[in-house]
Amino acid sequence: MSKGLTIGLGVIAAAALFLLWNSVFTVPQWKQALVLQFGKPVQVIIEPGLHFKLPIIQDVALFDRRVLEFDAAAKAWLSDAGYDPAYGARPLKRVVQRVLQNPIASLILEGRVADGDTVRIGASAGGLVSNGETVSAAAA
Repeated sequence: MSKGLTIGLGVIAAAALFLLWNSVFTVPQWKQALVLQFGKPVQVIIEPGLHFKLPIIQDVALFDRRVLEFDAAAKAWLSDAGYDPAYGARPLKRVVQRVLQNPIASLILEGRVADGDTVRIGASAGGLVSNGETVSAAAA
């Protein structure tokens, strides 16, 4: 084989591998995929597994199958509970973990929040409320 033919075959093989690699994507069980073609949605995929798309032309965006909705009162409660005059908003991460992530994770493990469910977060005098049930008391 000549050197030019070897290089040509190598370039063709690399291009084919690149196209194959960019045409395959996976969807995990806890995600859903939105296939975009030139920025416009063309397909929603909720089945987990290996899927194919047109390379370069289509792009895939993955989203969690569970949806979290906040009302204005919950956002205000979190911003008040997560603010400290000495540290600014740095304590917010710990407040979100303590009063949102941990209780919602417990709800998921208990089977009270399934795939595709929407968790609505609100605020009341007793703290944050998830789907009508108090999940956290006033910030300590």
